[in-house]
Amino acid sequence: MDSIISSSPEETRNIAADFARKLQHKDTVLLVGELGVGKTEFVKGIVDSLGGDSAMVSSPTFTLIHEYPVCGGVLYHVDLYRCDSEQSVASTGIEEILGRSLVVIEWPDRLGKIKPAHAWSIEIHMMKEGKRQLIISRY
Repeated sequence: MDSIISSSPEETRNIAADFARKLQHKDTVLLVGELGVGKTEFVKGIVDSLGGDSAMVSSPTFTLIHEYPVCGGVLYHVDLYRCDSEQSVASTGIEEILGRSLVVIEWPDRLGKIKPAHAWSIEIHMMKEGKRQLIISRY
């Protein structure tokens, strides 16, 4: 487990870019943190590091799943914030992409019984003075 302090959105993206070097094609990244803590900035850093265009990255709160082309495939960015039951999560089709491509999931606590293999957990906590603590571990 690694604990890293970020002082800015740019630093959060850089931490994510460094982390992305550890990722395999079929990994799942579980992003845990409150609204506005920097989860989407973290996704931007991963996308940049993997040769994609981070300008395309936005919070998928209303569409639930965004696809970003990256070198060697697609990164799926999933936001389960609006899912209120296991049935609504299942209706997203998430089980079709887990383990087949790189998937980043915001609000993974809503997955219920769905347990992705090859997963990483990234917890982002707000600190004083706008800093964030990022805790990176294998799930």
